[in-house]
Amino acid sequence: MKLRLWPRALFARLVLVLIGTLLGTILFSLYLLSHERFELMKQVNGFTFMREIADSVQLLDQLSPNQRQHLLLVLERPYRSIALRTGSYIPTSSHTEATGMHPSTLNATLANQLDAGRRFWIHTESDLYEVLLDVTVALNDGGYVSFSHRIPLELVGWPRRVLSMLGILVLSVVVFSLLAVHSLTRPLTTLSRAATRLGRDLNQPPLPERGALEVVHATHAFNRMQHELQKSIRERTRILAAISHDLKTPITRLRLRSESIADPELRQRTQHDLEEIESMILATIDFMHSAQDNETPRLIHLPALLDTLCAEAEELGHSVSLEQCEVAQILARPLAIKRCLGNLIDNAARYGGQARLFATHNAEEIHITVSDDGPGLPESELQNVFEPFYRLEPSRNRRTGGSGLGLGIARNIACDHGGEVRLHNRPGGGLDACLCLPAVAALLQ
Repeated sequence: MKLRLWPRALFARLVLVLIGTLLGTILFSLYLLSHERFELMKQVNGFTFMREIADSVQLLDQLSPNQRQHLLLVLERPYRSIALRTGSYIPTSSHTEATGMHPSTLNATLANQLDAGRRFWIHTESDLYEVLLDVTVALNDGGYVSFSHRIPLELVGWPRRVLSMLGILVLSVVVFSLLAVHSLTRPLTTLSRAATRLGRDLNQPPLPERGALEVVHATHAFNRMQHELQKSIRERTRILAAISHDLKTPITRLRLRSESIADPELRQRTQHDLEEIESMILATIDFMHSAQDNETPRLIHLPALLDTLCAEAEELGHSVSLEQCEVAQILARPLAIKRCLGNLIDNAARYGGQARLFATHNAEEIHITVSDDGPGLPESELQNVFEPFYRLEPSRNRRTGGSGLGLGIARNIACDHGGEVRLHNRPGGGLDACLCLPAVAALLQ
């Protein structure tokens, strides 16, 4: 599986950018500040050490050798040691002889504190734990005195209080960044969910237009789009209803006139065509109504509903049986879900010889499957049959009574319930039409 380092969600991306930039800036700033603080503390300790060296050298020059040993005990400090050297002592090559003209600030400081022309050597080194400063100064009697000063890094490091304050600052900024990003992306999430609901139910209430100016504009455009869609659907339904109503009169007149046709075969064909026209008009009205059903959902006892559908289909001469039902109740629009399943059963019984019903479930969905033993459908046509007025020839034509809208109506109703209708050819032959609904809509036995 390919590892995705860059998240897809806008919220995660904004949080990652803000926190990454914040932490990067803070860490870089801490590095610069710690480096400057380390250098400053090292110099302050060095300057103090240089002044103490100058004072100590002046005292040692005035004392005898025995008195110097006693003074060394007094001058000893934590992290500092002092040793007297004989006249034969020569500083190691790692020491640098310095004069008052040396460019180093420490050398200049010590040169200013000592007598003019006095020789001294300074050596510095550092590791992960401490900074070591060695200074050797020539005494007036030809001897030398060596000062060794260690500066532990914890002495020049950041105090815990400062680090604690920085931690609290970072945590506060991260929390407020999360809240700010959430407040910015929440309207987009709300808009996305509203768009999803709009695909299922066009009559959703409009979204409140509040928030940032861009969000208000986007929400206003969404509400305007929803209003125009509702207006368009209402207008289409009104026009189709008007056409249906206006066509009833001429169809009735044509039916009466067909009775006067002398040829029985011609009279029968004419009446059949008139019935087909009227059936198509009514089916079209049903299709439009299925896309904007305002029926209130309620709990439905699924076994009783399936038994009723089987009984009604058998009254029409179809062979229909309920084979399995694992779901006790579903939350749905009663008339709409009955029409959806009725269309699936009618298709299976009409084109597949018989229909068998199964109601099963898994963790995510419930499946109400209508199986038939017919020839099935070509794989390329499994989606096309949902299109309005789409019919397969020669097995599904107008003479069989189909209008080409049954599956489209079933799919509209399923989408309105948050589900879908899926068609599958069985390997052994036959077609499965499955109404899939979200599992949250089901109460299991």
